[in-house]
Amino acid sequence: MKIFKKNKRKNHLINIFIISFGFFIILVFTNHLYKFTHNYIYSTYDELKLTREVISGNEIYEFLNEIYLDSDSIENDSLKFRKLMCFSIPHSEPLINLIDELPDSIVDIENKMHLKNQICTKTKLWDKDRLKNCWVLTPSDLKKIEEKDDDNYWENYRKLFGSGKSSNSIPIFNKSKTVAIIQIVGQGDYLLGFESIIVYLKINGKWKYYTEKLLWIS
Repeated sequence: MKIFKKNKRKNHLINIFIISFGFFIILVFTNHLYKFTHNYIYSTYDELKLTREVISGNEIYEFLNEIYLDSDSIENDSLKFRKLMCFSIPHSEPLINLIDELPDSIVDIENKMHLKNQICTKTKLWDKDRLKNCWVLTPSDLKKIEEKDDDNYWENYRKLFGSGKSSNSIPIFNKSKTVAIIQIVGQGDYLLGFESIIVYLKINGKWKYYTEKLLWIS
């Protein structure tokens, strides 16, 4: 009888320990999630740059600066700069499919594999100092819109930042850097958005639009 009571008490203590440990793990995870979310939403760009992987590569920024250098980019008026979200978007399955669909005369099998090897499913931080005529927006910038008294998001957005915003994937290139593919999400209002995968070809030293796959539009 004493042995039975002793075992029962032991099992009871073990159960208490397991439950307590479970609560501890949940508390640690919740605290970590809160800190991560809080830092993501409220951090300045410079603070994000200290903790996030920054996109590098001269060819990446040379490509973006060329395709975005247009008449809408006014150097002395930041509201007319192109608004780019500070984090890249992951490459998607349709992008991989588009690579396969490109004719061999544009991208041969070897270069298709080279393109696929650059597929990135992580989000990384754009280096705003290497982007010309771009206003790189952080989640903390967009948080300012929520702090407005009224709930017209896009009207408040335009007052603060001007025209719409976009998010880009990291562009990928063939071996000779004559083919580039980029995925872009753009939004300018509640019913003014799109997502596309665009292929560019370098012709006579300049990047030229070749083809596009539209994923959705609103």
